[in-house]
Amino acid sequence: MQSGQLLWLRRHAPQRLARATTALHCKDWLYFQATGVRSTCNTEAIFTFGNYRSGAYDDEVLALLGLPELARLLPPIVTPGSA
Repeated sequence: MQSGQLLWLRRHAPQRLARATTALHCKDWLYFQATGVRSTCNTEAIFTFGNYRSGAYDDEVLALLGLPELARLLPPIVTPGSA
């Protein structure tokens, strides 16, 4: 779960988070390497940090996880097959 990984990095490797531009899941990193596009699918984003009703990242969820300051790392959400 990405939230646990980000919490660990914040505690044990804050310098890495300070230099990071985007937090990607493995599949998203592979897509980025193939296309140069930083994004995540809507299902992954909503499951991890989002709101099912709005279909977007949710500040309250990030706050409950203790990660509001890391919202800057979340990639844009796309719906597969929409491009």
